[in-house]
Amino acid sequence: MSVLDTPPPPPLTMDSLEELRTYLWKVHQVTVDQNDPILMLHTIHKVALGEYERLLDSHKRQLSDHAQKTSAELVDEVRLIIGDLQNETLNDAVRERLATIKEAEKLSEQTLSRFRQNLKVQSLFTLLNVIAALCTLGVLSAIAL
Repeated sequence: MSVLDTPPPPPLTMDSLEELRTYLWKVHQVTVDQNDPILMLHTIHKVALGEYERLLDSHKRQLSDHAQKTSAELVDEVRLIIGDLQNETLNDAVRERLATIKEAEKLSEQTLSRFRQNLKVQSLFTLLNVIAALCTLGVLSAIAL
């Protein structure tokens, strides 16, 4: 069985070129000089991944801000409608409408709560995506060398 048949698993992160060089030695028994141009790929990939993380964080913030703004506008609009209806003469039809609107307000609050939960789950998936991208980067860097 050759060394290529059972390579050691790559580390979760390779924060330095020295760690990358050590891993390459473990897998291929080849010394890669510190000034080897192929090591630039590792640096380039780390920079690209950092930019990708920055963009994901920015999009996540924008999505969260937009969701909060939209939900606040909806809550304000529902409250305004309820206030207007309460000022009208309260006959049976109006009372039924108020009950429906109050139910809609409850449902919108539940929806908002679920949306926040989904946003947390999305954040977790984003983190998992970044971790997967890091693992892929490590594997691709190791394969490229």
